[in-house]
Amino acid sequence: MKLILTIISGLLLAIIPAAYCLTEDLDYELGGQLVLQYSGYYGDENVEEGFVLSDDEFMVRKAAISLHGTYGDHISFEMEFGSERCPFSTSDDVRVLEGSIFFEPSEQFKIGYSRGHVLRGYQLAHDCTDLLAGEKVRWGKAIGACHPTGVQAEFDTDFSAGGGLTLQLSYNNGPTTDSLDDEHDFNIGVNYRSPVDGLFFTGFFTDLETDFNLDQKVDTGSRIGFGSRFDRNNFIIGGEYYIIDGVSSPFEDIESDDLEMRAYYVETAYRFPMDGIIAYVQPYIRFQSWDKGYNAGGNHEHKYLDSGLNMGISGYDAFFRLEYQTRIDEPDGVMDEEDKLIVRLQLNL
Repeated sequence: MKLILTIISGLLLAIIPAAYCLTEDLDYELGGQLVLQYSGYYGDENVEEGFVLSDDEFMVRKAAISLHGTYGDHISFEMEFGSERCPFSTSDDVRVLEGSIFFEPSEQFKIGYSRGHVLRGYQLAHDCTDLLAGEKVRWGKAIGACHPTGVQAEFDTDFSAGGGLTLQLSYNNGPTTDSLDDEHDFNIGVNYRSPVDGLFFTGFFTDLETDFNLDQKVDTGSRIGFGSRFDRNNFIIGGEYYIIDGVSSPFEDIESDDLEMRAYYVETAYRFPMDGIIAYVQPYIRFQSWDKGYNAGGNHEHKYLDSGLNMGISGYDAFFRLEYQTRIDEPDGVMDEEDKLIVRLQLNL
């Protein structure tokens, strides 16, 4: 993975300036994103049982500069460079967050190298800061790497009767190593835009070979997800269901290859347009269910509720977010989980 990233970064940094000097076919745009966040944690600590609250903190959730554009009629490229922290990665190192270069022989088809989100439904195909709620679903890391690196091909078309289809195939490095010799992540994703204005459907299949237990042994697994979304007249409602087969197993009698999980979420929101400095107010709520031992016998289902408020700021591509996350139901005998308060200011450049 590092080798591919180095090649992509080197090509973009070396070829693009040179091409700019030699031709006028280069068209690009610079952008950026700054996300500042306060995280507060709540719950009844029990040190004897090992339940200790995380420290409240202010953080730079994300600070990044982006470059995207085209060269001629058939080459497109993107790069995002900066630092980002999320529940799946606490590193705030400055690095290449995403990067891609594609050959586009037609308006409907492109193929190339990419480091970034792949089409695994709505929640996992976008950056955390671009979602309705504050973070991705809690089982996101169990699905696969958030920003895999590999070869990607995408077909997109509109239908004459209305709507359209996006089909994406990607063959990526595995989640825990830098080599295709040891692991792989093969994904097929599809988004269907129905003729009904605002109604969308999505689905994906992932085949994984990876070291679930970090014991130098390659395990196999698969993921299937499907869902729908309706977004029209300021109203949003949607959800997805996930079938996770093969994942790191905490159960003594079930190997990682054999462990199954099931998960789903439902979310809804309504945007109220406003006048003045506040452009809109958007309350939202999301319910999550994660069965961490679907075939382990007994009850292993955890349920969560995320509720929040997004407020747009007039005159800027920016908004303020307030969100509270809590687990509302859990199996008997499991350790407590802390509640989390997110206060976030996001500015897109």
